[in-house]
Amino acid sequence: MSKLYYMASVYSIHPRGVEEAYKEACEQAAFLEANGIHVISPIAHSHGITGYVDPSSYGYDMMMKWDYNIIDHMDGIIVCKMDNWENSKGIGLEIKYCTDRSIPIFYMTPGEVPIDVKVFQNAA
Repeated sequence: MSKLYYMASVYSIHPRGVEEAYKEACEQAAFLEANGIHVISPIAHSHGITGYVDPSSYGYDMMMKWDYNIIDHMDGIIVCKMDNWENSKGIGLEIKYCTDRSIPIFYMTPGEVPIDVKVFQNAA
């Protein structure tokens, strides 16, 4: 069975705004899929939903709980090093969450297959 990864990416502090963050998250998730790495991208999934929910019920704390729940079901996370990713509070919390639970963490440069993920996928 194929492994499934959570793809962490910058959103609210993306230097070109949330629409560009959404577009880049979709592009990188599609790139990984095209290279045989299956991912769930919370940004690609939730960006469009935000316009249809009560903003008071869809805030930052709720999204982090949702993200942690997804991470708990993944084989690891891939941190996509998009512009300003290192300043993202959410990515920092996701990395800490995974570190505390010994969930594998991988890093990718946009447009490049993270080689360590390929090795991890092929491990027994």
